[in-house]
Amino acid sequence: MLSRQLLPDGHHVREGAERAMLQSELRKQESLERVSRTRSSMSATHSAANLSPTAAAADFLLKSGRHRSVQPAALDATLGESTAQKLLAALDGNMGILKGRSARFEQEPLDGPVTHESLFAPPGDVFNRSFKRNLFKKKKKKAPPPPAEEVARSSSPEGGMGRHRTDSVVSLSGTGGKVKAIGGPGVPREKDPFRAWKLEVMDVNKMTMKEIKSRSFEGIKEMQADIKRDNRRFRNLWLREMDEDLLYEDRTLYTPHGMLATEVAERKYDAWKRKAYKPNDYTVQKKEAQKKLFSYYGVPMSSSEPDLKAWGRVLRESHARTPAERERVRREQEAQRRKEEEARRREQEEQRAALAQAAGGVTEKLADQKRRSSAVVQM
Repeated sequence: MLSRQLLPDGHHVREGAERAMLQSELRKQESLERVSRTRSSMSATHSAANLSPTAAAADFLLKSGRHRSVQPAALDATLGESTAQKLLAALDGNMGILKGRSARFEQEPLDGPVTHESLFAPPGDVFNRSFKRNLFKKKKKKAPPPPAEEVARSSSPEGGMGRHRTDSVVSLSGTGGKVKAIGGPGVPREKDPFRAWKLEVMDVNKMTMKEIKSRSFEGIKEMQADIKRDNRRFRNLWLREMDEDLLYEDRTLYTPHGMLATEVAERKYDAWKRKAYKPNDYTVQKKEAQKKLFSYYGVPMSSSEPDLKAWGRVLRESHARTPAERERVRREQEAQRRKEEEARRREQEEQRAALAQAAGGVTEKLADQKRRSSAVVQM
């Protein structure tokens, strides 16, 4: 044992290994004793029943069902061909042996070659496994033929031209990724966008020359050679023919380095201008007065000098706050109020006149009815 050679006495790993070995030895002894008791009881039973060795072997195989120590060749050598054939015929149906198999265990195309495992019932349903396998194969159901009307409509030129093209929609949820058709016969199905896109992309008639060339390795190599040739022409010919001032402007305005350099230069120029042109006291006072004026009239003022739009808003606000403008606005509001009151009064008078006219008609009808009733009473 490796732990005894490497570890000293009293080590916990060595003690655990020795304890495990002792337990395994005890389990082996218990299993050997159990097997010996079983064999002795079986031999005693067979001797008491006065069974022959063949009958005892058959009885033991039928009871155990899956005995792995029995070999077909050993049965032939021990019991003989006729006895082994009778034994296997007696075991037919109980241990998974197919009917009609000879004692030589020739291979059948339906069930494969004969092995030691095929002599006994496999795990599971023994009765179900005892039959031939081809009897339990599920037959595929054939799809029903289309109706005659649909076939006639599709075969006719009018029906064939009028039918819409139907596509299948792949459903990955609930169908295991199988293709599932949507819609019944004669109903136009939804067009699969992915299939339509693929057909559109793979259409050679709609491809450009570069796309057609890129479909083959020779075309890709040719395109790479054209790009390299254009690069050489640009560097050696076209770039040298351009004006230096134009190249400088393009480099400054359109390249990343040029745009960054322009931004840095503008920031530095603004800082230098603020430092070089410091405002005097008059400019500072003027700036403060402008801020107060704009805040008084509620007009926002930018950090730089105010523009004409801001000054126009200040002018309109200041004009609206003059006494003359306020008086004009008050008079306009008073005239508008009088017009509204006059219109309201006329509307009320018209309503009263309509009500009086309706009431007068009712009173005349009542007086007429009263005169008629009095005349009837006098008569």
